[in-house]
Amino acid sequence: MRRNWPALAIVLFVFAPVRGQDALSMLGQRVVIRYRRPLTIGAVNVEPKDYRAYTVDRVEGDMVWLVSGSVSGWVPKDQVMTLDEAIAYYTEDVRHNPNAWNSYLYRGFVWDVKHQYERAIADYTEAIRIYPLWANTFNNRGWTYHRLKRYERAIADYNAAIRLDPHCVLAIVNRGFAREDTGDYYKAIDDFKRAIHEDPKYGRAHGALAWLYATCPDRKFRDGNLAVRSATTACELTRWKDPGKVAILAAAYAEAGDFKKAVQWQRQANDRYLDPEDRRTGRERLALFEAKKPFRVTAEAIHRSEGAPEAGHTFAQFRDPDQAARIFEELRARAGHPPEATSGHEREVFERKLTAAVEHVARKYHLRRRDVRAIWHAGLGDSAAANASGKVPDA
Repeated sequence: MRRNWPALAIVLFVFAPVRGQDALSMLGQRVVIRYRRPLTIGAVNVEPKDYRAYTVDRVEGDMVWLVSGSVSGWVPKDQVMTLDEAIAYYTEDVRHNPNAWNSYLYRGFVWDVKHQYERAIADYTEAIRIYPLWANTFNNRGWTYHRLKRYERAIADYNAAIRLDPHCVLAIVNRGFAREDTGDYYKAIDDFKRAIHEDPKYGRAHGALAWLYATCPDRKFRDGNLAVRSATTACELTRWKDPGKVAILAAAYAEAGDFKKAVQWQRQANDRYLDPEDRRTGRERLALFEAKKPFRVTAEAIHRSEGAPEAGHTFAQFRDPDQAARIFEELRARAGHPPEATSGHEREVFERKLTAAVEHVARKYHLRRRDVRAIWHAGLGDSAAANASGKVPDA
């Protein structure tokens, strides 16, 4: 599932005129709304809270047809600007107004859409320095860290956003994604369910839960029936217009063993995709479903956190030294260092802490306890104890 950019809460302000392109030349380009007020399509106010990047799908005269997930419609060309125009506008604004934190926020969003992630992080950080009380700025910086696989920093920013706004379903779901990507499936499910509790009509949360139930690499978390139920709700809430949600429903039916419906819904998703990468992955999944095979997410190697010990020689015996280094660091954070004193009481207290840490980490990463112990001993330099299990663990 390609995770589309999470919606960004808007701060309304008036744009100065920006010289733009003619409408036809914008065809196929990514654009953002030039806000004077929230975007409306017909009588429907489609962006009361969200800030999105759209694709210009069609052009008729001075009108452009914009598409972003389940949102689409005709908009006057003078209400939108290309990503480069947006960067130029926000840059000019912060030059004249150095404390315009919302311009740093918006420019950071556009940098992220352009895959200029370090620039996005710099702008979000400046926006936070100027105004540290806006939850969505932390959420958005967390999302950019997430894209860079800096999961600990991402989760820290999502936590900050949730502290500022406990009802921020964007940050709650994004934290669930980060936990899912690091193999912490229990907490990921908790986050997705919490977001649904906060906003039962938030389709993205239902889709996230369905995707995990349908495609999780750990079989004990997969449940085809629950996946179909959640994915159907996600599609209903997005009026069956979001091809990403329709593709989740296809994967859910595949997990449930109904490959006829999996093929049916994947074909519908493929017909609606605009992004070439979405089309490519859609064709791949369709081939799987036609062969009566479900789709599975490949278990992503858990990346070493900032400040963890170098994997290198210390954990070279493990299949994934980086993951082993991260696990050792987590064990050390939970249990502390072994006591230097030989007091039986001190060692007993430490052993209880270590046992609890091993239990937690084994559940979190779905490893055997003895393999987690082996990682602990390897980190301490005790190679004999590390291999005591008689098998090199697959960490």
